[in-house]
Amino acid sequence: RMGAHAGPFLKTLRIWDSQFKGWRKAAIRELDRFYEGPGIVYATVPPHDNVVLAHEFSKRYSLPLVVDFKDDYFDLSPQLVSSAAFILAPNPISLSNMVRAYGYPKERSLVFHNGTCGKISIKAAPRKKDFVHFAFAGSINPTTRPEFLAKAGRLLQRRMPELSRRIRISIFGSKSYYYYLVLKHHLNPLVTYRGFVPSYSQLLNYLMEDVDIGVSTFNEKMAYGISSKTFTYMAAGLPILAYGPEGSALQQFVESNGIGLFSRIGDIDALINNIARMTTDIQMRERMKVQVSNISSLYTMEAQVREVEPHFRNLL
Repeated sequence: RMGAHAGPFLKTLRIWDSQFKGWRKAAIRELDRFYEGPGIVYATVPPHDNVVLAHEFSKRYSLPLVVDFKDDYFDLSPQLVSSAAFILAPNPISLSNMVRAYGYPKERSLVFHNGTCGKISIKAAPRKKDFVHFAFAGSINPTTRPEFLAKAGRLLQRRMPELSRRIRISIFGSKSYYYYLVLKHHLNPLVTYRGFVPSYSQLLNYLMEDVDIGVSTFNEKMAYGISSKTFTYMAAGLPILAYGPEGSALQQFVESNGIGLFSRIGDIDALINNIARMTTDIQMRERMKVQVSNISSLYTMEAQVREVEPHFRNLL
């Protein structure tokens, strides 16, 4: 009970490595109740306590530990990470960052993507329309900076009024503080907020039925990341309009696979040009859609499990 109140304070003072440290012994006792025999201890990080608990539990029963970095995370002890049988990260750039940061053997590191393209069982009939529909779906916050998309839409209306009448840009996500403080002030007739879609299946069906191009973004601090929504767009068969840091994992993924166009975050002119190109160059858009279809099977959960399964079986 004391830990629940004192945890944040002790974490701030750096006396504890986590505000939840006071709960670890109780968590281990609960894990003891469910333990039935040999296996692998698999921990995602962040959050910090996941992997600390997993490390303690793996030592307790002499079980192999696998650490799955969902983000670049530098607050673990090198000794803890070195005890892992394998580490995973969501793309080659992130994996390289973690291997270098912790001095971990590259041969025991694997890529396991944060997002997956699920099997599509329902293919909505294409809707006849006289415009190209771009959609951003995801968190509305400083990490994604969707206001750049809205700014590009506003300028595109001024510079290319004829072309802008052939474009619709929709933004989906929950109304966070960033929506009210930043994004709301940049919305315009071309770029509109369409609310929050609560489930993956609803969003996927909507993207398949009504959207032509998915918009994926990340800021400079997320140069190592690829938004999980990128894989949702791919599951819907959509090419990608992306912006983020130069040399980022997102740029590498989109350009090397030939599934979309990328511009540097903050370069509004380049973003406008990419929107115009994807609107007017129908053949290019169709080639990208074909390429999305060609590679999507590589990112299903089944395909990713097949990649790591032999390594995990060797641990047992």
